[in-house]
Amino acid sequence: MRYFYFDHHQKCENKIQILQDGVYFPLNLELVHFMSKKETKPIVLTVAGHDPSSGAGLTADIRTFENVGVYGMSICTAITIQNAEKVFEWQSVDINLVKKQFNVIFDSYEIKAVKTGMLGSKEVINLVKEYKENNDFTLVVDPIIMSGSGTRLADENYEDQIMNKLFPVVDVITVNKFEAELFSKKTITDVQSIQDVGAAVYELGPKNIIIKGGHIEEKGNKVLDYLYGDYGFSFYPRERVQIFEGTHIHGTGCIFSSLITGFLGLEYDLEESIFLTEDFMEDVFQNIFPLKQGQILDVGYSGDDIRVLKQVQKVVAFITENPNFSRFIPEVRTNIAISKPTAKSLDEIAGIEGRITVVNGLPRAAGPIKFGANNHTGRLLLTAKKLDNEINAVINIKYDPNTILNLKDTRLIMMDVDRLKQNKQLNSEENTTMGWIVREAYDQLHKIPDIIWDNGEKGKEPMIRLFARTSDKLIQKLKLFLNLV
Repeated sequence: MRYFYFDHHQKCENKIQILQDGVYFPLNLELVHFMSKKETKPIVLTVAGHDPSSGAGLTADIRTFENVGVYGMSICTAITIQNAEKVFEWQSVDINLVKKQFNVIFDSYEIKAVKTGMLGSKEVINLVKEYKENNDFTLVVDPIIMSGSGTRLADENYEDQIMNKLFPVVDVITVNKFEAELFSKKTITDVQSIQDVGAAVYELGPKNIIIKGGHIEEKGNKVLDYLYGDYGFSFYPRERVQIFEGTHIHGTGCIFSSLITGFLGLEYDLEESIFLTEDFMEDVFQNIFPLKQGQILDVGYSGDDIRVLKQVQKVVAFITENPNFSRFIPEVRTNIAISKPTAKSLDEIAGIEGRITVVNGLPRAAGPIKFGANNHTGRLLLTAKKLDNEINAVINIKYDPNTILNLKDTRLIMMDVDRLKQNKQLNSEENTTMGWIVREAYDQLHKIPDIIWDNGEKGKEPMIRLFARTSDKLIQKLKLFLNLV
């Protein structure tokens, strides 16, 4: 048995990914849509139930497939009555209608990969088995048995049917802790027990078992997903997103297995597919979509969206990993604004909902990274981009005269503005307070400086505003602040 430890953070940070043939290429999610090894999009299929909230089920699968860069088709097996918090009831689609869906799809199209979700009955299980045995596609099974709210979503003895009929033909099965324990008849307590559970399920027929770690407690703020099977035993870490106690995010398991299926449809091997899935999941967890009832993940990102969110995430990580930065956080707290290259509105600028604050003396993000989360820093950045479109990042920092004095020994270009001179009749979007500050500095220097600072005015806290072209440049400049400590 081979053992591997895959740290996708390290590989993503170094922009390195190893392919099966030994070739290296930059791992950049902005390019995911262009990673297909064929000129036309592969077709992948989801066989699942319909969720009216679209947080899970076949509609969530289709949206995920589109984001990966494959063309998604669907076969509906059940209709559920649910919102993002609870399943109220469900009903299987007539088996003859399900058969006709299978017939028309497989008679008409070449399917590269199939993901199954809520099958609901042994008749549908038999159909999936039949088409797998008579067609050449990769089969990923997400054995939906119970909803997150505790409603059973399958017929009696469904688990036995899955094990007896699908396990012998499945390429990849994705299970959470409770499903893994159910199928293996073992209990997960530590890493060794996870390997034992994987081995027990492997003996039932699946070529590869992914045990999702969302419900497994780990040391630190990590989620570890585990793979057991033809690739040996390995695990893949990503950051755990903190959510309010007593709440859950609807549909994460569906999105995870859909990502695996989509990347396999693009002909990446399973290890590569898991790497890409882990990185994607970490990104998409930055955009939790709160609903009146429940919350879901918004997977509708473009390449530019993902690039910008990752840049904000990188700056946040730098700040929160440096305790001394807490002394640079002002009373109104700190926010970061990073924009798409051609941003024209606040909706195209990402930041932290709730800003960065100080908790027990340490800098901490008070909310998720989202587009449209900035107001003040966002308007600063929009005005700066109108004057110099190469500026894509800004952060507000606590003003201290000693900080300004000590930074004069650096190469940073600094400009102070007197807010007492500010026109009291600000009446246009371009002449808002934030806009005036940027334009006042630009008019004097004929360029956007690295730093614009002011002494404040009545009711306005003095502030330093640090501008940069990229997140990396912003971090380089922030290091100069930390060097002053």
